[in-house]
Amino acid sequence: MKRVVSHGCILLGLLIAAQSQAQDGTSDQATGQPESQTAASPAAAQSDSVYWLNKDYGIVPRSQAAYKATVGKQDGDSWPIAIDDIDDGGKIYRGHINAADYAADDTHFVGEYTTYRDDDHSRQESGQYDAAGKFDGLITTYRRDGAVRTKTEYAHGKRDGWSRFFDRKGRLDTETHYVDGQREGLKKTYVQGHLYWRKHYHNDALEGVAEKYVHYGDKTERIAQTHYHEGRPDGWFRFYSGGQLEHEIHYSAGKTDGTARYFYRNSDQLRRIEHYKDGKRVGTSHSYSRSGKPSETIVYADDGSEEIIERKRFNSRTGHLLRHVYRTGEGNDRRLVRASFDRHGYLESRSTLYLETKRRRRIKFADDGRLTYLEEKRDGKRVGAYVAPVGRGHVEHGRYGPDGQQQGKATRIDRYGNRVAVMHYVDGQLNGEYTGYTPDGEINEHGTYRNGKRVGHWTVASPRSDLIWQGRYDNAWRVGHWEARDSTGQLRVAGNYNDKGGKDGIWVFYDDKGQLKDCPRYTHGKRGDTPDFHAADTPSAADYCRDRLPEWAKPEV
Repeated sequence: MKRVVSHGCILLGLLIAAQSQAQDGTSDQATGQPESQTAASPAAAQSDSVYWLNKDYGIVPRSQAAYKATVGKQDGDSWPIAIDDIDDGGKIYRGHINAADYAADDTHFVGEYTTYRDDDHSRQESGQYDAAGKFDGLITTYRRDGAVRTKTEYAHGKRDGWSRFFDRKGRLDTETHYVDGQREGLKKTYVQGHLYWRKHYHNDALEGVAEKYVHYGDKTERIAQTHYHEGRPDGWFRFYSGGQLEHEIHYSAGKTDGTARYFYRNSDQLRRIEHYKDGKRVGTSHSYSRSGKPSETIVYADDGSEEIIERKRFNSRTGHLLRHVYRTGEGNDRRLVRASFDRHGYLESRSTLYLETKRRRRIKFADDGRLTYLEEKRDGKRVGAYVAPVGRGHVEHGRYGPDGQQQGKATRIDRYGNRVAVMHYVDGQLNGEYTGYTPDGEINEHGTYRNGKRVGHWTVASPRSDLIWQGRYDNAWRVGHWEARDSTGQLRVAGNYNDKGGKDGIWVFYDDKGQLKDCPRYTHGKRGDTPDFHAADTPSAADYCRDRLPEWAKPEV
């Protein structure tokens, strides 16, 4: 019955008028007609009528019925109706109708009624209908344990007055005031019996001040105060913690409009302030650290696009600029610039993107201000001058041609600004003369590249000692005879390479006094064993190697 009564449906509109039954009270199994005479006859007004109903309250043969509906004798201006469960006889509905003829179009519920649940037949709802069959007065719903769940006041089918909901412990959960079916005036919401929301309505829409509360122990604290007009946010929305304002946002006609402020918890220190127009961020937004120093500023376009024109981030302790992003220029010169700074506020890097021409330029600086990186791209290709790191703190200065390949002379500089090498590129590969320099400007390397590979005679500085090697390259392999001398010109190492760049044959090693130290034999790059010349009963290196040395390997005297 809850599907019918609690929603104000008319039960009898779902029933099919029955015909008179046999006087012995048995149902017509084929038609499901009532056992008594029809209410349309004079006799029906003096006797009960019984109908057999399915779960949808439609008339069915008794063998298919779930409920039994009994309409009693006329009682004043109405007829009592009782609907019961066939299986256990439990109550489903008790009330009145305005006519004895169930099937009549104008038959409806009137007066007081009570509905019961299908399963345990506990009371579910009670109230009354007016003469037109509409809810009127107080309508009450119940939980299975009999406790009141809701109480709602109606006037001729519309909520009018207070509507209240209660929790399982009987505490007030929600109370809302209605006028002519619409929310009007105060609405309160509670949690565990304590006030949670307090709102006002006009014409079924939020209007005026709404406040939110939280309850701690025996203390109730307001945590939000908001304003509405015609159901939309309008005015200040303020949020609190411990009585302290945390943030506030201004609305107009449902959209953020004006200033928004955010504060650090339990503090008057402003954390962020930003501005809105018609729901979009505009103007300058400022953010601050707990100590009050600027941490970020953002400038938005004023056209409502929320495009970021400029952004700055600061070191929250020192206030120094850390990052700067901004737009500048007009027309084809419109640029997006990104710059980063070190903790002292000095420029570390800058990237410039030309928005209309797909051109990008990037630079980086070392702590001491040296330029360590420079790159420019157009249509995805590197062009123009460049500076690139090449290891050990060195950078290379050169140029890219229109085809995106390195071209012409390039110079490598160490971290102290000293020239360490000069080379030449053709179509992105080293080609031509290469010269390396010591920190004092002396040449310590010299040779030729062809298509990126060393060829011909070379002077090469050892990366891990002061030795200078001389010999020949073929297609990047060391081949033939090579010698290494120290800064005084003293021969220290000598030997031969095969055509695959592997050491081959006898190699000789001398100390800084020109004395023979070792003479291992190499075979295709693999070193053979030699004695431990420092061990007892072992010949000296000179004695051991004397008969093994080729002519070029004899010590210089």
